[in-house]
Order: sequence, then C-alpha cells, then structure tokens
Amino acid sequence: MNLLSGTFTSLSLLLAVFISAQPAQTEAERKLYQQNKIKVIEINSLKLNRDIDKRTFLDERIKIDREGHILEQTYYDSTGLEMLKWTNCWQGAHQTDRIFCIYRDTIAKTHMTYNEKGFPLTEWTENPDGLPLCKFNFTCDVKGRITESAEEVFPEFQAYLKQAYKHDLQGYMILRYMDESKGHVKLHYKYGYTKDGQLEKVTEMRQDTVDYGFVNTEYTKKGFRKGYTVKNLNGKKFRCFYEFDPHGYLKEEAKFYSVNTLNLDQEHNSYVTDSHGNIKKRLRYRANNELYMLYNYSYEYWE
Repeated sequence: MNLLSGTFTSLSLLLAVFISAQPAQTEAERKLYQQNKIKVIEINSLKLNRDIDKRTFLDERIKIDREGHILEQTYYDSTGLEMLKWTNCWQGAHQTDRIFCIYRDTIAKTHMTYNEKGFPLTEWTENPDGLPLCKFNFTCDVKGRITESAEEVFPEFQAYLKQAYKHDLQGYMILRYMDESKGHVKLHYKYGYTKDGQLEKVTEMRQDTVDYGFVNTEYTKKGFRKGYTVKNLNGKKFRCFYEFDPHGYLKEEAKFYSVNTLNLDQEHNSYVTDSHGNIKKRLRYRANNELYMLYNYSYEYWE
C-alpha cells in the first residue's frame, strides 16, 4: 500500500484545509511492511501517451523502519529534484513529529503529545517561524481511541495554503477541500469506530453543531482499507475504492472527485503484486480509459 503514515492524521484538514495528503497508514498496512521486512520502496514512472518525452523518472521514494512505520515519503519532479517530502518521527508505536517540505524548504512542522497511558492529547502544526497554523485537543475513551477533538485554525494558515496549493497541478492528488473561512476558526469533530476498533467515520461540526462534512472509511476483513469518502456539505466529494484479489492483495483502485452531480476528475489504477502482496507495477488510466502511466516498484529489505 502506498499511503502516508500516522496513527491519526489531521482529519479536519482532509475536510477543510488538509496539509498532509492521503489517509493514515492502517495497522494492517504497517504489518505488511513489517512482515515483508521492507526498508525502502522506489517508484519509477513512464508516460505511455503520445508525449515526445518518454523517459523513466524516479517518482517517489518511501523509507520504512523495522516496525513497518513510514519514516520518509518523498515525491520528485521531472528534473529529479525533491518536490514534496514528509518526514515522520516515531517513539515506539507513537508518531511524535511530522515535517512537510516543498523543494527542500520546510513549510510546516507537526508535533504530537500523549498522556501517561500513551493516549493522544494534542497535535499542533506551526510554520518555519514557529507561528501556529492549527492545533487539536483530543478526548479519548478508556481504550485510547479518539472520540472527539477540538481544532483551532490560526490566520497564518491562509499563507500556508497559498504556498502549498500551487503543487496540485503536478500530478499529486491532494485530498483536501479549501475552506473560505478567514482569520481564527474553531472546529469540532466526532469519531466513530467499527466493532474491530478501526476508525470508521469522522464528522466535522461547526459552532452551531450542524454536520459540515465527514470522512467515511470501509475495511476488508483483514483490516485493509476497502474504500473511503471525503465529503463536504458544500457539494464537494472525493471517493476512492479498492479491489483485492483472492489472496487479499491490492488489485484495482478507482478515484472520483466531484462537486454536486458534476464529476470533475477520475482516475483508475490496476496493480500487479508479487506472492507476498508487494506491488510490482501500477497501470494508471485516464477518465476515457486511456492507459497513461506505468509505475514500476522496486524494494530494499531489512536483513
């Protein structure tokens, strides 16, 4: 699975101004990396359309620790430069810090704190000058699962968005919906879980307690993400669905972005995996079912 890490990503930013990009790494995905002893994943892309330039590019590199946690995830542009990079710091099972860079310039730093039982307490994000962008305060149940959170979005976040948003057109799918709010904003979220304890739904509540948007996730019996929907009541919606082979390994992926009933963009991906579930190839198709890109995956392993 090619997904970003983090026990609990800033879900409000998925709904409003999400600064990461994709859903958090699930426990099943972490175990797959750990069991297969994967250390580094490199993904190279090749355009298959009618473009003159058909060189193979290093598209992405992922570094993973022995426990299966993603340490770094880096995306490269067509010149080989680091375009986007996330660096994650871990202490045991807990993610403590996340740093986001654009072309090697640090844009945002996120810090997590936990109580004596290891339950999440706060998450705050600041810009390189130390000014706060947003902050979460979490409420957990007796099992340490987040049931509610309160978020503050600070005025500096507006400048951050302008700086990060310009990279959307370079082929990187950012799952966030722009919020028109200015200045200091306070938000509230409620979290729902499956019977197995997996995060199933996050609902964003405005100050009038009216539901504004949500992230809804479905899982397979083995704990892999089967699909998820990100929706705002302003009509914006992102949907992603996964299909697995009889062995439970990823086979197909479909993504749809729409506003009300108008479908703005869609993408379809087919995957080829080895006998251990590691992705070897990804075939990317346009909305008209034209085969557009080929991605080849290579791996380094822990001894």
